[in-house]
Amino acid sequence: MRFWNKLEKSFLRSRSGKQHAKTDIRERFDAVDEEKLSHDGEAMLSFYRQQGIRGHIRSFQIILDGAPVSKIEMEKQCNILCEPGFHKIHIKLDTMKSQILNLKAEAGVRYFFEIACTMEEGLILKQVEMERIEEE
Repeated sequence: MRFWNKLEKSFLRSRSGKQHAKTDIRERFDAVDEEKLSHDGEAMLSFYRQQGIRGHIRSFQIILDGAPVSKIEMEKQCNILCEPGFHKIHIKLDTMKSQILNLKAEAGVRYFFEIACTMEEGLILKQVEMERIEEE
């Protein structure tokens, strides 16, 4: 087990310079039509999947309120629109799943999440930032 932990850490370390060169999380995400988001009265969930050893050739499922809504590949991102209100979000790969995040989504707000999979912790989903879309 120690071998895999060391291998994973060196793999992530060697790749992380390229991957995390941008310190602001929003720089890692594609721009969206913020005007449309604020006028439609929806919230946007933006996911970025980090590089890792486990499950690297497989797509992870994004589960919103118990239903699969999208799949995401390594070093890719996706955006999901949802209605304002309370939501439960988690990531799944076969029988493995991340912890469930509870989110109170507000209209016109973009929420940023990072996804990873490690040998020690398995699937990881964490909210990293939110950004309110301001109307002009």
